[in-house]
Amino acid sequence: MATRTGPTKGVAFPVAVLTLSAALLLLLTACGSQPTFHGTPLDPPMEAPNFQLTDQFGQRTSLADFRGKVVALTFLYTSCPDVCPLTTKALRKAHEALGGNASGVTFVAITVDPARDTPQRAYEYSQGKGMIEVWRFLTGSVEELRPVWDGYFIAADPYRQGEGGATTRLSQATLAQASDGVSAPYLIAHQAPVYLVDKEGRIRVLHSDVTLDSGPLVQDIQTLLRD
Repeated sequence: MATRTGPTKGVAFPVAVLTLSAALLLLLTACGSQPTFHGTPLDPPMEAPNFQLTDQFGQRTSLADFRGKVVALTFLYTSCPDVCPLTTKALRKAHEALGGNASGVTFVAITVDPARDTPQRAYEYSQGKGMIEVWRFLTGSVEELRPVWDGYFIAADPYRQGEGGATTRLSQATLAQASDGVSAPYLIAHQAPVYLVDKEGRIRVLHSDVTLDSGPLVQDIQTLLRD
């Protein structure tokens, strides 16, 4: 297995972060007060963009496959050393806390690093984190993933960290085609929100950070299960 590297927490391209922040602000402008949710509710709900990608078992998977269940959807990559493992741990805790109700929920992670995250890599990561049967970790080509990132307002910007903290921005397409793309170390500046999609395929709640406490996420999932 390749040595795992990833971004230092808090390192990101300011333009990408500001662009995402602006997009989310526009998305959430219409949100009203919904005390039943602990995350940020979307009112009216937004139709969740569909996708068809490949999971850790090599199976083609669509968001539409999960209609009738609550979906907890996030964006990660297997080489990330900090935010992604913490988010993964929070999702595992949420699954455990749901107990028998977990059967009504599908946890989904979508990669932001298609050059390295093959289905095999996603399988190994999922197995190592105790998530192999808990979630669907989805991968695909840059061409398949880019509209998904855009649809969920996710920046997925690869870069290399140089001496003195200087960064060199890279291209997802270039990494996918480069012969050294997998072995050469690089990081991904990205966000890892958790979107809660209801049984009808609508985004109802956004959790911007679940790494400190998965309790609010669990409570919102239970609310959607009862809805």
